[in-house]
Amino acid sequence: MEIVCSTDNNYVMPTGVMICSLCENNHDEQIRFHILSSDITDANKASLERITSGYEQRIEFHKINDADLADFPIGREGQSSHISSLATYYRLFLGDILPDDIKRVIYLDGDIIVRGSLRPLWDLPMDGCAIAGAPDTANNGVEHYNRLLYPQSYGYFNAGVLVINLDYWRSHNVKESFFKIAREHPERLRCHDQDILNYTFRTCKKRLDAKYNFQNDYLFEHQYQLLTYDIISEIDAALDNPVVIHYITGPKPWQRDCIHPYRDEFTKYRDKTQWRGMKLTKGDPLKVKVKHFLVKKLVDFGFFKRESYVAYKYRKDAKLK
Repeated sequence: MEIVCSTDNNYVMPTGVMICSLCENNHDEQIRFHILSSDITDANKASLERITSGYEQRIEFHKINDADLADFPIGREGQSSHISSLATYYRLFLGDILPDDIKRVIYLDGDIIVRGSLRPLWDLPMDGCAIAGAPDTANNGVEHYNRLLYPQSYGYFNAGVLVINLDYWRSHNVKESFFKIAREHPERLRCHDQDILNYTFRTCKKRLDAKYNFQNDYLFEHQYQLLTYDIISEIDAALDNPVVIHYITGPKPWQRDCIHPYRDEFTKYRDKTQWRGMKLTKGDPLKVKVKHFLVKKLVDFGFFKRESYVAYKYRKDAKLK
């Protein structure tokens, strides 16, 4: 099983915890991890190698030259502010970076916990498709389609968990398409590489079940207006026992302000690594905390109705099995 992760020095700990969780729940697999980075230090490489060697799994590091990403927008005016690292684009180079004998990979973001077998993803028939991903929480949000200029009926996936058909990528030279979009339409890329992948493969993709990329907003009522009934049914089925938890938005589970109901899942696997007992880091900046405080006061005084920010869609006491 070939697993790919993109990281930088700031994200080594979460990436290491993700690797630990995957190894813990896939003992019967032979796994090779591919770490994409431009500047990861030898000490941080050793930290990740310590985890994989403990499970007798392999790890390889692939250096990316950030100068090759000059055409890609990060931090420009009008761009998404929750992404600040060029590491988000590294997966776009996979067709060139990995050896030709690697035909497919599973890509995983660093802010993920794997709780079950990924064998169903590895064995997924791709049927000539380029990529497979689970619906994004804003899958039905018309904003994506108006911005990227393709029909809403094609859907929009989240790029945090992907099955990638490298044979397709290489034979269709998709990297040139990626670069063309970044050069000619940077103003459209609010979600950066996720937008690029969705546009490029809008008619050549497969859908993963929501349980393989269980995103934060799957839990909250105010996001359900952006999901279709079939996706909601998958979420209901996965609610108590998701295979992959993706802490995609908001404070992360290693930050003090995190209120994610599955936060303890991250702590459980973190404490199986060298980061056991690590102090929580600072979460939301002051301006975000002030905004939340003012919104709460406006709600308390009845100026507008509260959205179900931390309430489950169906049962508030849902617990992981």
